[in-house]
Amino acid sequence: MSHILVGALPFSNHVFEHLTLARALKDQGHRVSFYADAWARPHALEQGCEFVEASSGNLLEAFRQSKTTAAVTRLFQNHSELSSAHLWSWLSKNQVDGCLLDSTSLGFALAAERSGRPWASLAITPAERARLFREESAQAKLKPSGIRRRLGLPTSSRSASDQALSPFLTLQPWMKQFDMGRSPSNAVHIGNLVLPAATVARPRWIAGLDPRRSTVLVTMTSMPFDALTEWMEYFGSVAVAVLNELDVQAIISTGAFSSRFPQGRSRSVRYVQNVSHAHIMPHLDAIVTHGGWGTIGRALRYGVPQVNVPMIMDQPLNSRRAAKLGVGLSIPIEKLTGERLYQALQALLALRSGYRSAARKFSREMTQYGGAEAGARLVAQLVAR
Repeated sequence: MSHILVGALPFSNHVFEHLTLARALKDQGHRVSFYADAWARPHALEQGCEFVEASSGNLLEAFRQSKTTAAVTRLFQNHSELSSAHLWSWLSKNQVDGCLLDSTSLGFALAAERSGRPWASLAITPAERARLFREESAQAKLKPSGIRRRLGLPTSSRSASDQALSPFLTLQPWMKQFDMGRSPSNAVHIGNLVLPAATVARPRWIAGLDPRRSTVLVTMTSMPFDALTEWMEYFGSVAVAVLNELDVQAIISTGAFSSRFPQGRSRSVRYVQNVSHAHIMPHLDAIVTHGGWGTIGRALRYGVPQVNVPMIMDQPLNSRRAAKLGVGLSIPIEKLTGERLYQALQALLALRSGYRSAARKFSREMTQYGGAEAGARLVAQLVAR
């Protein structure tokens, strides 16, 4: 069996998407080293992986405080320089057969290129291939030339975004219907990823949900970005007011903004910082999200219709595509009102909801993609060449 390094940027969704594939590789008999920030250590160990602490230059805290695209670009440039040197050093000292790396980390990619080992990329969002996103994202503005020179790599005329992708294999954790641009020639769609329920703790309160009543989950973003605080507080206050009007069991997952909301119960709403999607999704009748791909994709995996309230980055693109495919509704944050959210949830919860039917259709189709098990087999085949 092979020894495979799996590396993820320190953002929550990035870590858990990569951990899902790391777990699948472990289950197929491979040795897996998981490369991420220190906070991910217990989660990696829980999934049976060895843990390697990454050098991120305090990326999470710097990202939290960034207020402009230029500031985000600078911190990702700094991260690329630090992580490329650190990961290359580790790879040069350890016997690894190949890697599976975050497609949004230029530093990881250049270190893997320098190592000469085969490596695969795991894409994070379908919007990565959208022209506007590729041209305007912070990653698109990175400057690889200095990093390549320090690593002893030849110059390249390819864009920073393209240099961050593996020349061997790119795993795309979504369905073809969500493509937003031309996929790399080596790309394979594997459907959405979620850690198996058996591998993560099940919250005790889930057992108390009444199957005779509708259940709605509201998710805040896991991206720690202070510039979103005002919007997140407004989003949460509108959601709470609407949920208290509806006859539903409601859960709000506060994510990176847990300090801004109470914890525990408040009238008909339960607040939690995080909740395992594998445990809660089978109980849901609708979900209200910020439009991040991870939550949208997992909702589709379980056939749950959605209201998306996009704010930044890839969220508007993801939300518009979900609405276009009929699996939910999109209400941009600047247009969000209690009345609009109330009407949207009523439409999703209706007895003969077309949104629910469409979401369930996508759920059935997604099983054909193979998920983490299929992705892990492809990575194993690549590194065994």
